[in-house]
This record gives sequence, structure tokens and C-alpha cells, in this order.
Amino acid sequence: LGSWYKQCPDTAKCLHLCDELPEAFRKGCRLFSSWGWKRGDPSTVKYRAVPCPAKFRKHIGAQFGPDGAASAPVPTPPVLTPRPTPQPTPAPPLPTTVPTAMPTPRPTPAPTPAP
Repeated sequence: LGSWYKQCPDTAKCLHLCDELPEAFRKGCRLFSSWGWKRGDPSTVKYRAVPCPAKFRKHIGAQFGPDGAASAPVPTPPVLTPRPTPQPTPAPPLPTTVPTAMPTPRPTPAPTPAP
């Protein structure tokens, strides 16, 4: 819709010009302007069409009813990831008064440094 964005150093400073557009374009113009691009026709933007992810299509499809856009968005239930049940920590062995086949190791001269 013209070259309105050339009148300002960036699109955010041209926000007021959105009011001169037809009503149907004003909301989108304000959103675009708020991004603050340095020009309204960025030549360095590269894009390519990609397939739309199935979960996104499902989410967008849930926003519409038989008569068009739903009055309130229909929430898409979250995908819950089950948490694993932690295994109990085994209890340390109880000391014994019965002699063992292995001698008790000598204590280390200094404590082991913390990791």
C-alpha cells in the first residue's frame, strides 16, 4: 500500500501513518510498524515455503468452528510427558561384628576433595 515507510528512519517512527490507511489494514500496519525495521521492503530477507507442522495445523484448526473463528479460542490440550518413577535408594549395609575375610582398609591421610 505505497511507500509510507520511506518517510521515517524506521517503521516504528511511521506508526502514526497507519491511521491514514483503510480500517482493514490499520491493525496489521501497527504491528508491522512496531517491529522497527529500517525499511518497509527489506530486500535481504530470504524465505522459502515449508510444510506446515501437523500440530500447528491442529492448533489453528481448533480456533475455528463451523461458522468461522470461534468466539473464544478452543484450547489445545498440552502434551504431557510422563515423569519416570524414581527408584528407591538402597540402604547402606549394616555394620557387622563378625570378622570378614577382607581386612578393613586404612583411612586416607586427607579427606577426598569435593567435586
